[in-house]
Amino acid sequence: MKSISFLSLALGLIFFNGSINAQSEAIKFLEAFDTGKLNKVEVHFDNYDWRRSVYNTHELVEAEITINDNIYVPVKIARKGNSSNFNTMGRDKIPFKVDGPKSFNFKLNNNYRDYSMGAREYIAYRMHREFTGIGSNVAPAELYIDKEFYGLYLVIEDINKAFYGSHVGGVDERIKANPPDEVSKGTSHADLFWYGEKLEYYESRYEVKTGVLQNLVDLIDIINNNPGEAYKYIDIDQVCKFLAVDNYLMNTAGIIGEVYSHNYEIVKRKSDGKWQLVPWDLNLCLGGWSEPDLVDNENVTDVVTQLQPTYGAENNGLIALVTENYPFLYHSYYAQVVEKYTAEVLKDWAEEYLNVLRQSREIDDKLYDDEFYEKAYTENLNTIDGLVTGLLPTIDKRYAYVQSLDLPSKFYNRIKGVELKSNTVFVTVHEDIKDKAVIIEYMDSNGELKRLRTTKTKIRNIRSATLPADAQAYYAFVYYQGVKFAYPEKGELDMMSVVAH
Repeated sequence: MKSISFLSLALGLIFFNGSINAQSEAIKFLEAFDTGKLNKVEVHFDNYDWRRSVYNTHELVEAEITINDNIYVPVKIARKGNSSNFNTMGRDKIPFKVDGPKSFNFKLNNNYRDYSMGAREYIAYRMHREFTGIGSNVAPAELYIDKEFYGLYLVIEDINKAFYGSHVGGVDERIKANPPDEVSKGTSHADLFWYGEKLEYYESRYEVKTGVLQNLVDLIDIINNNPGEAYKYIDIDQVCKFLAVDNYLMNTAGIIGEVYSHNYEIVKRKSDGKWQLVPWDLNLCLGGWSEPDLVDNENVTDVVTQLQPTYGAENNGLIALVTENYPFLYHSYYAQVVEKYTAEVLKDWAEEYLNVLRQSREIDDKLYDDEFYEKAYTENLNTIDGLVTGLLPTIDKRYAYVQSLDLPSKFYNRIKGVELKSNTVFVTVHEDIKDKAVIIEYMDSNGELKRLRTTKTKIRNIRSATLPADAQAYYAFVYYQGVKFAYPEKGELDMMSVVAH
């Protein structure tokens, strides 16, 4: 863990004065928590009856918090979450949100419906960070409240101004997809569909954190009614990656869900004015959640693990935009996800996480009774609780299914092939872009990049261009709806060559 010099100096003053003062600098999540070890979080409430103040309300209550024995800060704590307040074992273990000084905010998740004790959320956030480029950091921890062990928790980095500043350089608009309330369940989820110009149609669906709702409504109008222009306003590349990951993870409690299309944020970046997606609340991925239409099925696990890559297009306007207008880009990224995050990779991650939890000497009886707790350790994450199947068998079934789809061969690039004959490059393109310009970019002997425009041949979907004698390397690309599709110089189709314009 990184040391914090200003805190070391402050500690002596803290103990000497017998009080905790606000830090003079902002504390970063990764400076406070070690994501590869079991952390220790101790909370002390001034209010003796903290349950009356926190347990039964969502009000922020003043407290003091100690992290790994060396970071001490004043904070405010409140109960968070909806369904996660009612865990499957009915134990005294609730989720918390912690607001500290200078945007040092985080969540303490109670691993609701997850007998892998947080491994699902750990895997999901890690994959999003690696593949989509954005996602909260997470760290497992033992939680103590007034010196009493309160359970094993997962600490989640909060999504706030500081988070966006470090990840995307800040945002001008930040909209949170709200879950439907109990009265309008299934009718007001944040599905990004067009319901008309009136703002009242959207007010219950989205929570504006920064910006104005009208700007999101204008974007929804474009997504649904003018999809050909959407790439000018949306980072299509990032959205395709996001949806590929969320679908592969079977996050039916997220944007792809039919009943609950929520648990995501859509933000407009300051850097280029384009909108992108941001994940949050990923604890029900990989079999942790089954929607009502799937619950009645006799074999829920098989139904959930066989969700099609396009599942969700009927539930969300942005997913429909991607799957209908950018199927090649989306499925090429999906193929990359399947290739990179095999069943063995995900199971190794789960084992790594479980090995960290094994460092705990405490028994988490706040959520897990002794039997389930021991099974989670000894049976290799295969524990089953009702409709929540074991994590490892769920990973195996999901991976086997998406592998059977053979995405790389079914969903190829807009450029299907490049062949060099006697210094002439022949580019074979997909039929639906036969009228688009295909460009050859090559490097000359001086290391400079130069471009050649191809011309049509007698075969309509093949273009050609002659390279100069000093060409050292080349590749072909085509722009299609604002996205650059490229083909490498050598080898079979390399899905990694698909890049955003």
